Amino acid sequence: MLATIVARRASVLCARSALVRSAAPAAFATAARRSFASNPIEATAKLYEDLVDKSVKEFQANQKEVSDNLDAELKSNKVVLFMEGTVDAPKSEPSMNAVKILTQAQVVPLTAIDVLAHPAILGYT
Repeated sequence: MLATIVARRASVLCARSALVRSAAPAAFATAARRSFASNPIEATAKLYEDLVDKSVKEFQANQKEVSDNLDAELKSNKVVLFMEGTVDAPKSEPSMNAVKILTQAQVVPLTAIDVLAHPAILGYT
């Protein structure tokens, strides 16, 4: 009786392993065709185009107000830093480096405008 159970179990395991081996090439081929980011450059370009489109639409909707506010800000300050984030919390490494450089040079007053919080600014010319 014990020998029969062991034989059945062995045949089931052999059948399962044969099934897995036959399905494996198809699974690996499917995994090879798919990737997490099909093309990171295209994905980044799409994000950038979406940001530009959003910024231009917002600027066109409030063109007079944005232009007046930015013109006043640029005339009243000698140094205006357009950055991602704020001086206290930069959101990118280039923004952080710009803040460090201007802080070490003791540029006072340092006026910074967060372009991510105000996307209409990117449409300003």
